[in-house]
Amino acid sequence: MVGKKMSTIMLTSEAMLYLIREELKIRKLFHALHQAGIDDCYFQHHLDSPILVGIGWEDYSDDLFNRYSAIMEKHSKKIEADPDSIVKRALKVYVELMHEKNFRQQGKQ
Repeated sequence: MVGKKMSTIMLTSEAMLYLIREELKIRKLFHALHQAGIDDCYFQHHLDSPILVGIGWEDYSDDLFNRYSAIMEKHSKKIEADPDSIVKRALKVYVELMHEKNFRQQGKQ
């Protein structure tokens, strides 16, 4: 869904943190399945578009999606099976994404 325009839905930061937490857990799970040799699984949810649109990126490029993906991958590998760990990582992801948004908006001015 990269580059497709979706309607703008500004989510609360609480809703954004929920989506980010879930995406981190999904990525962690599927990374573990991949390491166990289970690669052909078509049931992975992707919350990428709702997260990106919720932050305010309606129409995003491959470059932006790749940056988002790198941020999510980095943090999903660092979460532990502990709710506090996941919440802390979700907050870090949220801050990084907002920083990236602000950086890109300043570059357009």
